[in-house]
Amino acid sequence: MTYQHASQASVVINKPIAEVFALLNDLGQLADWTPFVKMDPTTTYSVNDVRSGVGAVYSWSGKRMGKGTQTIVAVTDPTEIHSKMTFGAKATADTSYILTPVSEGTSVAWVMSGDRSLGDQILGFLFLDKMMSKNFANGLSDLKALLESR
Repeated sequence: MTYQHASQASVVINKPIAEVFALLNDLGQLADWTPFVKMDPTTTYSVNDVRSGVGAVYSWSGKRMGKGTQTIVAVTDPTEIHSKMTFGAKATADTSYILTPVSEGTSVAWVMSGDRSLGDQILGFLFLDKMMSKNFANGLSDLKALLESR
C-alpha cells in the first residue's frame, strides 16, 4: 500500500512573473540557485540540448545526493512548471513551481509530491517532508536573491 506525501515552500520575488517563469523554466540555470548543489560539493550536473520547457532534462550525480534526473513534463506559461524527478533506480516524485502575480511581484510555490510505503510514510512524517520543505525554502531564498540582483 502507498501513501501520498508532499513538501512545499513559497516566497514572493520582486520581479514580474514572466522573468521568474523564464528562469525556472530553463534547467540550464537550475544549479545557480538550487539548494542541493550547495549540500553536496561533489555534485556534477548536465542539461540536455532542450534547456527549457517540456523535454528539458537536468541530471545530477554526487556522493551525498546520489544520481537522479529532473524532466519538465508540462508547462503552462507563465504560471506552472511540472517535472518528474527520479532518484537512483527506483524512487520518483512530482515537483511543481506554481507562480502567481501579486502586488509585490511574483509568488512562487515549490511543491513536491509522490507515493511512499507505510515505513517511508512514517519516516517522512517525522523527518523527510520537514527537511525537504526547509531545503525548498532555502532554494527559493537563493532564487529570490538571484533574480532581485539582476
